[in-house]
Amino acid sequence: MDVTKKEYEDLSNELKEYNRIMENLNYPDETAGCIKSLNTSENEIKLIDKMWNFRKATQELLESFKAKTWPEIDGPQMDETISTGLTKKNNQMRKELTAYSAVMNELTKEIGKWKKLVPLVSYLKSDSMKERHWDEFRKELNCPELVVDETLKLQTFYDMEIHTKAEQIQEITDKAVSEDKMGKKLEEIQKNWDKYEFELVDYSRVPGVKEMKFLEDPYADLEDNIQQIQSMIRNKYKAFYEDKIMQWKSDLAEINDVWVALNKTQVKWKFLESLFIGSDEIKKELPNETEDFAKYSEYQTTAKSVNVTNLKLGTTYYWNVTGEKGLQEYRSKTYTFSTKQSTIRNLYVPGTTNWRDLGNYETSDGKRIKQGLIYRSAAFGFYDGETKSTIDQETINTI
Repeated sequence: MDVTKKEYEDLSNELKEYNRIMENLNYPDETAGCIKSLNTSENEIKLIDKMWNFRKATQELLESFKAKTWPEIDGPQMDETISTGLTKKNNQMRKELTAYSAVMNELTKEIGKWKKLVPLVSYLKSDSMKERHWDEFRKELNCPELVVDETLKLQTFYDMEIHTKAEQIQEITDKAVSEDKMGKKLEEIQKNWDKYEFELVDYSRVPGVKEMKFLEDPYADLEDNIQQIQSMIRNKYKAFYEDKIMQWKSDLAEINDVWVALNKTQVKWKFLESLFIGSDEIKKELPNETEDFAKYSEYQTTAKSVNVTNLKLGTTYYWNVTGEKGLQEYRSKTYTFSTKQSTIRNLYVPGTTNWRDLGNYETSDGKRIKQGLIYRSAAFGFYDGETKSTIDQETINTI
């Protein structure tokens, strides 16, 4: 370009001298064609100079990227530089330099190669990439001697043309990220339940007697953990953690069963305790049973209520207490209670979580969906005989 510019400058000076002579001889138009041709050449030289300067700047930028070592590589910043600044400038140059499409096409091809390569390197730099994942990479790219350390340069990945294996590399990095998430979630589950202890609280009526306090937040965590394990079971990258996942599937099911069984047992005992210990009428009518209950009971309570599950909404229920002594049956008077209409009907179904009757929701015209038609639940993977028994009571035909 320097030689061309010098030749252009010499020709321009000569033409100016010829043009001066022609004007003195009253032939000013004789050099008009030459001046026009020279101006066209000047414009072409400027375009070519602009193209080569852009090409030179682009090459210098990409060479600086190649020289970066592993710790120096900033994938997002490099991607931003290439995808926005460099690509945008290249597109502008292509519009101006249509006559030099061959050169610009090669430059565009090179930029396109880097647009694929840099994101792949960013994925490979993820902390999720463990040595087992790099082993897969080495096998896929046939580079068993590759060492990932501070001396590794981007030039290595450029020379390996990893962009030609984009799909395979993406699969490896996706697997690494997914395994990393599963590993962290399994650690969280381990932390939740490894040393979990039920909270014990005092009974006000009987000093020194304790009951377990069943909190909603830990049980909500249990339901979440069960769902997370179910998601891991469906994850196509579960192989590395499959043993742990299946172990936690079993363990969480047992934790759920123990939780439910303890809660159910305590609720039932509190109900019986309120009858045999808290009711003078029952003590009088069933003295032997009351004595046996007090004798063999491990706990006592001041509870004056009992948990009853799976009731219909907006319904009045009648209840009483019956007992037998020998052949004699005793029955208390009948009481009633009514459930609220405007609420959501949550059900307790062993082996599942978050079971809900979709009935009773208000429709747009002010009516309500009939109860007992449609249900939803989570963690249905722990379905067992007790689950079926409860579902049968709801007369569910299709799951």
